[in-house]
Amino acid sequence: MIEEAHESGTQQEFLTDLYEALTAGRNWLEDKYIPEELNALPKKDRYALKAFTDNIVIGWPIIDDAELELGSAFSKVAEFQFSMAIRGYFVRGAIAIGQA
Repeated sequence: MIEEAHESGTQQEFLTDLYEALTAGRNWLEDKYIPEELNALPKKDRYALKAFTDNIVIGWPIIDDAELELGSAFSKVAEFQFSMAIRGYFVRGAIAIGQA
């Protein structure tokens, strides 16, 4: 997609579209349902989001046995992937449990 944008001289339009897709995809994290247990935490402690190179890392605290948190993570990641896919950006990733 980057090469096509370069060849057609539409780099700025491509970057604008990608930025808008990432912004829309991030809304699921900030505006959607948050489990009650996590909602009780101060907003800054509900999750951590870091981006570097072409990676996005999201961390959720585990309160009890991780069932609720893992379910929330799956739902939110699926919404992000769907939001990106309908805009033509296909993303993949993994979920891991452990110290971040």
